[in-house]
Amino acid sequence: MEISDTMPLKKPSVKWTSINLGIIGLLFAIVGNLYPETMMQKHLYLGCGILLLMSAALEKAEYFIALEVVVIVSAFLAYLPEHGALKMAVPLVLSLFSIVYLYYRGLLQSSHSLLGVAGLVFLGLGYATLNPIIYLLGGVVLTVYSAISYYKGVSIALLWAVLNAIFSFTALFSLI
Repeated sequence: MEISDTMPLKKPSVKWTSINLGIIGLLFAIVGNLYPETMMQKHLYLGCGILLLMSAALEKAEYFIALEVVVIVSAFLAYLPEHGALKMAVPLVLSLFSIVYLYYRGLLQSSHSLLGVAGLVFLGLGYATLNPIIYLLGGVVLTVYSAISYYKGVSIALLWAVLNAIFSFTALFSLI
């Protein structure tokens, strides 16, 4: 008799997998804040975006999927040596496309969704330029947006609110 015959292995639920990916991803971002303007920060931010995209996809959370696409592209832009208009334009254009997509999907119906849009733009710009003031602003705005989303019944948003608050604190700490 084999073990598998007596003790079936349980697959982790999608919910727990999503939560764990989200926690690990935001921990990458938090640690990345402690290494400002380094290659380590770029790697951690890119890893963060990929893990959070996976978490959002498992939850089928379209707003957070759009956010993480902007974050991943912005994290790739951080590897470019140029600090000019390209690093500002690409996240802005991608954010605009995300906003239009979310609008047509009916996900920008409430006034609180404007907070989410602002957080999307600021976080994308901050990741592309590695500017802690800009991604601090994005983190604070996304903390508020996530808290409101949780209050409105999006259970995974509580995780995002807590971890974005920690992310914001570490971004603030990197400025001191």
